[in-house]
Amino acid sequence: MAEDGWQPAAVDRGFRRAVAVPVQSDGSLEGVLAVYGTDDSETDPRERTLPADYGETIGYAFKTANWKQTLLSATPTAVEIRVPDERVPLVALARCLSEEATVDVRSAVSLGQDTLLYVAFVDGVSPETLADAASRVTAIRSVDVVGEDRPLQCEIETTLPTPESVLVEHGAQFEGATVDGDGATVSLVAPGREAIRRLAAGLRAVYADATVDKIRPTEHTDRAVDADDVLDRLTDRQREALELAFYEGYFEQPREHNATEVAERMSIERTTFSQHRRTAERKIFDQLLNRSR
Repeated sequence: MAEDGWQPAAVDRGFRRAVAVPVQSDGSLEGVLAVYGTDDSETDPRERTLPADYGETIGYAFKTANWKQTLLSATPTAVEIRVPDERVPLVALARCLSEEATVDVRSAVSLGQDTLLYVAFVDGVSPETLADAASRVTAIRSVDVVGEDRPLQCEIETTLPTPESVLVEHGAQFEGATVDGDGATVSLVAPGREAIRRLAAGLRAVYADATVDKIRPTEHTDRAVDADDVLDRLTDRQREALELAFYEGYFEQPREHNATEVAERMSIERTTFSQHRRTAERKIFDQLLNRSR
């Protein structure tokens, strides 16, 4: 036995053997359940199984208590919903890809009454493989790969319904989704207890096997971004270009000054100003919207 830690303390109290199992709730470790014995006999399989069963029961109790507390709260609530249905367009796409392939959805934009545009990153496949798989999914209208970096950044246009369209229709704020061949896990924010019930019921009316996997209170603290932190990522020239464009009314509609006029104020070429502005905007949007990469 080790010279320090829990073993000497257990021996001093007459314990000769122990079984320890983790207590988990929603994938988070809540603690450890330890069972001790005073004899030197070998622990039999039943003595190992019972603590494991009790550990699962305790973990479920933690999960239930946390859910109850969250559901009674008036604060915005983060929810994860699992939809294991091959009728979901992106699930059907993932099933046509390799088992290692994953689809990470960052945004879902409505293009009209029957079309949704996803901005997603697809990992584990080539552009050619992705295009071939998409051609075999009736609900997918088009796939446009943006750039050559891996994972592939894509714009995927699909027909409705989708889990995201159903959830937004019932008052949810879409946060993102991860998809593989087994199903889609959709992350969203609901305004409260009744909203979660309404969302779940509305989704199950379309996808009967949908389940609520996680519920936790949130105030969107993970999305809060300090303005100074965002601007610190810019070079001096990029920041100057963006600030001058703002104060010169470049972003107004109609514009008070165009790109050529702003560039002249900075004593640089129009193309140089445009490059500074686009790079600055990309850095800011990456910080604000692309937080999980």
